Amino acid sequence: MHKWSKRMVIPATLGALLVAVPAQAAQIRVDRSCYPGTGAVAVKLSGEGYAPGEAFTILINGGVVSSGTVDGAGKIAQELNAPPPPERGKQAFDAGYKLEVRQGATVAGTSFRTAQVFSDFSPGDGDPLKLRVRFSAFGFGMATKPGAQQTQIYVHYVSPKGKATKTVSLGRGQGACGSIRRSARRKLFPFKPGNGNWSLQFDNQKRYVKGTALSTFVWDRITLRVS
Repeated sequence: MHKWSKRMVIPATLGALLVAVPAQAAQIRVDRSCYPGTGAVAVKLSGEGYAPGEAFTILINGGVVSSGTVDGAGKIAQELNAPPPPERGKQAFDAGYKLEVRQGATVAGTSFRTAQVFSDFSPGDGDPLKLRVRFSAFGFGMATKPGAQQTQIYVHYVSPKGKATKTVSLGRGQGACGSIRRSARRKLFPFKPGNGNWSLQFDNQKRYVKGTALSTFVWDRITLRVS
């Protein structure tokens, strides 16, 4: 009489699956998508999935900017200076950066942008009564939360006597920093201005309020002489 013993049979595919489960992949993140290029706000970097107690290196656009040691839980936490955007070229005043954390063959990456609050128009020479220009406005949405709609950017025309004469919308800021690199072409002055020093204040307020060092909104100002 034959006796049969019961045993558990694990399918080969399941066994292979159990053996092949990898360790947690390294990940990193930053706390904002856009930072002031003035260095006023630090880039707060955090991550996990690295070998505990081992050294790591931080790179921005391929250049080493910092290093440290992973904690006992395989996590890292570091604060970095936000690099200023260039003042010329395709990424002038609003630039993107690639951030990496390397530990031997283990590499994780993310990205962020920095911007400088700056406004301008081009061309900058000509009769202000006839000149047609493209406006630029950078960094007006740096504090906008990821996924939220960027705000409108306005130009307020302020007379030599300090009175807001007209307000024009340039449209919504684009990208993480809320910038408009080149607006549609339009008249520099959408009305006939009187002689004197006119101010063009750029901000995200539909109603004009003079920007000062104590203002809680982002603003920039250009002064033009009309004669």
